Amino acid sequence: MGPSNTGHSTLTGERPAWCDPAVAPHEFFELVGRASPIAACLVGGRGEILAGNDAFAETLRSFLAPQPGRVAYLEEIFVAEDILRLRLVEPALDAPLSLRLRDLRPVQVFGAKAEIHTGPVRLIILSEDREKLESGSNAASRVKDERGRLFDALKCTLRVYELHEKIRRIPSMTRELLQVGDEHRLYEEAGRILRQEGLDLEDVTFLNLLDGSLCVSFSTRAELTNLTFALDGGTKYATVFRRGGSAVDPWSGGGFILPLRGREDVIGLMEVTIAEEARTLFAENHRTSVGIHDMLLTVADIIALLVENIRLYSRLKLRSQTDPLTGLYNREYLLNEARKEIARADRFVRPVSVLFIDVDNLKGMNDDMGHLQVDVLLRELATIFINRTRQTDCVCRYGGDEFVILLPGTDLKSARAKGQEILASIAQHEFPSLTSPTERHHLTVSCGATEYEHGLSTQEFLARADKALYKAKKSGKNQVAIWDR
Repeated sequence: MGPSNTGHSTLTGERPAWCDPAVAPHEFFELVGRASPIAACLVGGRGEILAGNDAFAETLRSFLAPQPGRVAYLEEIFVAEDILRLRLVEPALDAPLSLRLRDLRPVQVFGAKAEIHTGPVRLIILSEDREKLESGSNAASRVKDERGRLFDALKCTLRVYELHEKIRRIPSMTRELLQVGDEHRLYEEAGRILRQEGLDLEDVTFLNLLDGSLCVSFSTRAELTNLTFALDGGTKYATVFRRGGSAVDPWSGGGFILPLRGREDVIGLMEVTIAEEARTLFAENHRTSVGIHDMLLTVADIIALLVENIRLYSRLKLRSQTDPLTGLYNREYLLNEARKEIARADRFVRPVSVLFIDVDNLKGMNDDMGHLQVDVLLRELATIFINRTRQTDCVCRYGGDEFVILLPGTDLKSARAKGQEILASIAQHEFPSLTSPTERHHLTVSCGATEYEHGLSTQEFLARADKALYKAKKSGKNQVAIWDR
């Protein structure tokens, strides 16, 4: 078999069938069938015949009907304006013959679009018999419909597979995020995981509800970093949050805006942008696009619950470490920090000191002013301690009217100076009164100071400062005393 638009092919003797090298035989037979009684051929974009079956060759032979012993050679065959045209040459003629099939006999031509590996083609069916033509047309239509159904089924399978892969990724994502104990890092890790292969998200943004506004906590889009959106504004984020649901038409913008739903309230939003390939695959099918939405909504719910867990754990941890009245660290936290600082002092040979502070005459103030007024004084004292110390220092309410300040990297001389500074600040401070906005109270404190010596236990270290405090009280109060042997 040679190409039909160039070269020659004898129309007498054995029946020829055309197949251009650009056409794989199996592609032609998939479209036409190997034993089809209908004359059929494939036509390229320029009208050239790319392939034809045996019935097609037989049709040509019947039209030409060469006389016995007479040979005609096919020089060119093509389709133009739904007319099959062929050029013949006989050895006895100086010029080729040009014949139109429709000039010879009534022939009906049926054309349908088809596709082979090199691109689009036309499937042409010829017939003098209307019934054959219709059966051929129906056969071609059935082939086309079958291929369409097969393609749709393939796309459906791909959608189901992609959705399944995304759902399958959720448990492993949850396990990874459960290891994160910081809220900001949780958002970073969630953004990284959601953009990994398998979830097909291009951009991820998390917004937290804070003081009546939506604040961007994390975003892969640089233009959104650190932005804040008012809840009463007209932005898409404020609109979605007020509605408490997700974006109405997510595919129009290529993604979703989803609520971060906590146990009781919406705590923020998650915005995601779907990758172009996944968007194209799922946008054609409403059910699978709904499936993607529901899957991402589940992811948003999981992230919201993990954020709430981190916040709850932080609150419980802080509550277990702090004094409820003053907000300072409690005794248990101080003991733990003191053990750590002692270990560092031993390892790196650096100083650490401690101040024990006690309010002078607190019992008399309780009797004269009442416990509520004394609570105000203690809270005010805590504020002074915080303002007069470093962030690296540990300020603690040890119990009742006793306070302890742990001073890492501080020797005894510096610790004593810090104690005197605090005492002077307290002595000059005017403490508010509960009974009158113009009335002010004054008080003093006593302080004991000591520096850690290698080999001391935590209790021994603190006990020395406590003894120094007793010495300051006994010596007249409102002063700093140093532990000595």
